[in-house]
Amino acid sequence: MKKHTLLTFCAVLVALGASARPSATHYTQINGKSGVNLWKAVYACTQQGYSDLGYDGLLTAYKKTDVDENGQLIDMYGGCRFAFSNSCGNYKNECDCYNREHSIPKSWWGSSPKTSKQGSDIFHVVPTDGKVNGIRSSLPFGETTNFDYTYNGNKKGTSSFSGYSGTVFEPRDEYKGDFARGYFGTMAKWELKATSSAGSAIFTGDYTANGNFGLTQYGMNLLLKWHRQDPVSDKELRRNDSIEATQGNRNPFIDYPELAEYIWGNKKGQTVSLSTLVCAYEGQQPPVVTPYISSPENGAQMQMSACAGETATLTLNVKGGNLSTNTLLTVSSSDSAIFSISPSFLTPEQVAAGHDVAIIFSPAEEGNSRATITISNDSLNTITLLVSATATTCQTDTTTQPVPEGDYYLLQAEPADWNGIYLIVSEDYGYYLNASIADDASKIASASNKTKVSISNNIIAATPTIDAAAVNIDAGTVLGTYSMRSSTGHYIGISTNSNTLSSSTDKLDISLRMSGGDAVISGTGSLSSRTLRYNNSSGMFRFYTSGQQPVQLYKKTVKQTPSALADTKDSSLSYSDGTLIFRSQVPAHLQIIDIYGRSVFSCTTDRISRPLPAGAYIVLVDGRPHKLVCR
Repeated sequence: MKKHTLLTFCAVLVALGASARPSATHYTQINGKSGVNLWKAVYACTQQGYSDLGYDGLLTAYKKTDVDENGQLIDMYGGCRFAFSNSCGNYKNECDCYNREHSIPKSWWGSSPKTSKQGSDIFHVVPTDGKVNGIRSSLPFGETTNFDYTYNGNKKGTSSFSGYSGTVFEPRDEYKGDFARGYFGTMAKWELKATSSAGSAIFTGDYTANGNFGLTQYGMNLLLKWHRQDPVSDKELRRNDSIEATQGNRNPFIDYPELAEYIWGNKKGQTVSLSTLVCAYEGQQPPVVTPYISSPENGAQMQMSACAGETATLTLNVKGGNLSTNTLLTVSSSDSAIFSISPSFLTPEQVAAGHDVAIIFSPAEEGNSRATITISNDSLNTITLLVSATATTCQTDTTTQPVPEGDYYLLQAEPADWNGIYLIVSEDYGYYLNASIADDASKIASASNKTKVSISNNIIAATPTIDAAAVNIDAGTVLGTYSMRSSTGHYIGISTNSNTLSSSTDKLDISLRMSGGDAVISGTGSLSSRTLRYNNSSGMFRFYTSGQQPVQLYKKTVKQTPSALADTKDSSLSYSDGTLIFRSQVPAHLQIIDIYGRSVFSCTTDRISRPLPAGAYIVLVDGRPHKLVCR
């Protein structure tokens, strides 16, 4: 059989990665299993990490799973190559356009596959030539020597394979094994019935030993033949890996092709031993991969400003891929005391997901300063960014500031800038920490520190009582720490190595991070082992070294409705010669979001000039969205 070769071409599609055998623990549950117990274990393996892409999401996923070295889509029927924008529409001839082919036809399912999760499983919904797909229609797979249509190895005609005498579609030889393993994996994932119409030629819908684990005799003989004659290819391995990176799960019959023999073939009923089971990734040569950072761009220039004696934060998003070591972030300046960066390094996983980094400017006096941000990794050329910062003398308003408008929204990811007004909540028991009593040290340390709360769709509606109970998170006394100030002006936190929640007129330093959807609010230094949690037995919020219930943070946020760019009276936004230009009479929070909903860049500034690739974006200026089309 013809084998596939697919080199990674990161300049065209950076998401392609190396072939990577499954983790050491991914298939441990199949060890020592046979028969129905083996089937149940394989079923469990196919569930691991799965996330529904949705039918529309397949077109985006194909850019990672089914792309050749020239950045074009690979057609699994006709052998054509397509630009990803060339999805059908109308077609007249082969290679006119591509579509999403349910290799297990949707008419066999008995429900709408476009709205069911199994109908958007990318292991069996593959990109194919529109014309050839139309010829196949909902015919079962088979082999034919008496055919009335053929194109590039595909045929439609009367079955010549024992066990079925109707009309069949025979795909080209180089993908027969791919389709067989796609069927095996989809069956294991969904235990689908698919017995309507011609589906009954392939499937029994009975996933027991008596039901031959879902396959008719014809289906089993045909698919095992293709599985054996067309072994797993390099292209198929990379597709398996890319599907794990998009849909989240793997196909066991690609990772361990011999599993098909233990379930349907010549080892049926025998016990699987992982120590002797051959992985398809054995002996694979590492593909050519290129580590990269796509954002920010090398040489980008940024501007920020702050009042002397205060702190300003500029946020940038670092995103890339194919990295194997941590990426280091440093800031250098002739006046190093006024610039810092947080965090100081990112893991490969954080870079792959895109992670916000905060550049912090803390001038003691007015003046102009410059800093260089360096992003370095063992696998990359160093990226340098230039920051110009201006400090001015600002008048200090000593009057109590009014609480800003807005409601409290669940904080679900770690921000680059923690500053803001928050409500500390125990979602498990429906209480919030009432910081309004922080002026009474005995009350804030007792069961009086909790109040019942109503949460709807991850939102807590603001009221004067709730606003008074919130805390203002700001910088601590040591760089990298934070403080929580109540509406009474008292700070809450931890001051002794005990469970006690303390209050003080002086700042009490804390550290902040997110763990899943929970907020980890801990002491610092010798108190760093203690974390703010809720104790339902005693009915209060306190600092614990272990146990008790985690807390969540709800941040006060104004959710504004769209407005035209002209409505932004005090700011201007333009695009010229590949550069986004933003100017504002007062500092504003600027965030750029691409058409996929990904944050490209964010910062708080009154002026910035930033390179921006052509495309369509949503630009948020203090939460107000504006459409920006860059040509």
